[in-house]
Amino acid sequence: MDSPLQAGPIALLAGLLAALVLAGCGGSTAATIDPVAQAADATSHTGGAQMSLNITMELGGLASPITLDGTGNFNFANREGEIVSNLTGLPASALAALHGSSLHITELYAKNSLYLESPAFAGKLPAGARWMKLDLAKLASGIGLNPEALSSGQSNPAQFLEYLKDAGGSAKKIGTEAIRGTQTTRYRVTVDLAKELRNAPAASRALLGKAIEQLSSSGGASFPVEAWVDSHNLLRRMKMTLASSLAGQRVGIAITLEMFNFGSTPAVNVPPAGEVFEATQSSLGALGAAG
Repeated sequence: MDSPLQAGPIALLAGLLAALVLAGCGGSTAATIDPVAQAADATSHTGGAQMSLNITMELGGLASPITLDGTGNFNFANREGEIVSNLTGLPASALAALHGSSLHITELYAKNSLYLESPAFAGKLPAGARWMKLDLAKLASGIGLNPEALSSGQSNPAQFLEYLKDAGGSAKKIGTEAIRGTQTTRYRVTVDLAKELRNAPAASRALLGKAIEQLSSSGGASFPVEAWVDSHNLLRRMKMTLASSLAGQRVGIAITLEMFNFGSTPAVNVPPAGEVFEATQSSLGALGAAG
């Protein structure tokens, strides 16, 4: 039986986002006249922020969307943080495997690694481990496969700012709106994946190109992003929307990230080594088959 963490569309999106994280697309500068790119740059220098995350995925074969809601904090400079989330709307087969109505996930980002903890892992990790560690660089060769699917598309939040820095010149004002009591200007920009590839470091282009080719083949060579910028030139909300197809089924994904309480963030304490299983791509495949 497939693990509930192995949904193909989630893997497709997560694989692309993982590739963009590892590519570190940072070719643009604050000198651009694009207000969204300027805000992304200013926000990345605040130190960090608390945040809320929502991911909604509509699949052609499902009657209702799959939804992930999370809260946490992230340090943009160190690219470290913690997000605690719940995944709901899963198919009946996945719920039966989980013995519950949702999937609870705790994610720790630290030193280019992702640590995952969930009740779904109970009794399934070797040596009684509670946490699974994913070295994103080591697993990068499996773009779109199970390792990236475990993160359910929750790419390193600091990288979302890089998307907007690199979309220079495309911002269009579409209105104003209050976010958590703060007045903002709302913009729309387009992220061009071909441009991301051109601006990526040479060592990362093959990896990123593989992910882009996979997404482009299903009609997703670019995607819109909406950004809400406050009077202090800080990003308060961003929303990314992707639409493509997989195995003949329509896939629609919307990711909304809100940021607030900018400044210092709590230090990330990684779990003790005795509680951690360091996953490889082959071991993840074995765990999924056992699920």
